[in-house]
Amino acid sequence: MKRIYFISIITILSLNSCFIADEMFLDNESNKESLSSKVEKEISKYIKDNSENYIYKNYGFSELTIKKPAELVVLDNLKRKKALDSTQHIINQQIKTLDSIIKVKNIRYSLEVDHEYSLKNKLTKAVELFETKFTLADSIKVSKIKPLLNLKLTDTDVTLFETYFYETPIFLTGTYAESKTLSSEFYNFFKQHQEELIGVKQKSTFLKHTLNVCQDIKKDGVFDQNYYLIKSADKQIRLDSTITNYKPIEYSPLFETIVNEKLANYYFFHSFISTTADFSDTLSVHIEFSPYYELRSISTPGKTHNIYFND
Repeated sequence: MKRIYFISIITILSLNSCFIADEMFLDNESNKESLSSKVEKEISKYIKDNSENYIYKNYGFSELTIKKPAELVVLDNLKRKKALDSTQHIINQQIKTLDSIIKVKNIRYSLEVDHEYSLKNKLTKAVELFETKFTLADSIKVSKIKPLLNLKLTDTDVTLFETYFYETPIFLTGTYAESKTLSSEFYNFFKQHQEELIGVKQKSTFLKHTLNVCQDIKKDGVFDQNYYLIKSADKQIRLDSTITNYKPIEYSPLFETIVNEKLANYYFFHSFISTTADFSDTLSVHIEFSPYYELRSISTPGKTHNIYFND
């Protein structure tokens, strides 16, 4: 019988990668400073200690995740059973065996939280924005860091980021309440996609793009979708070294691609003249944007799409 129980414990412990959020870990802190607050203070201290020549600004933390290895979950359950019936010798043996495994493998709780903050160089005044995942041991000491986002910010970018982060109204339409609602919907649309992205480069590039869109809206208090997309395409075409003396002719209406009832992209067609010293050429291009107004591509169609232009 003892052999059967021992094997069952080993089977459970083979799931070494299993982590479970444990509310009981917080129960012991209920009459003290909250665990989240302790973690946040420790992370802020860690950053300051390692950024002597920088000014640290805290933008916030995600919800704290407490990770408890499967071995500790099983041990807690066994101790609860023992508390109900201390005469169960089989449980005593299981606790002893499991406790030994935990000590040998040094199995412990860990804590995880994401933190968004900036560092400003005291000499150059340059500002960098960071989002970092911090892992802490159960001693509440930082044990590992993983960069999630890193973006250099100009003074204008800093203002735009704080407008975006704190969701300050940027639309100047209707009442203040209507402006706030519209702005909040806009911010959430971009923030939701920001959370879906993986990789430092992707997240950083998209945030920079978002700030550019915010700047365009903030300037006039409105967002003209067609005008913004045309302006973005026009700017990119002018940067193309193969196109000289660029002269726009016409833009088609804006089209949408819907896949499974979800917006996949925006696109339109554009005709323009490119002129060299001896020759002028009329070109037509297909221009595609993401649902978040990111320029994806400018390509030459297989044939001129005159049907998309007004006569």
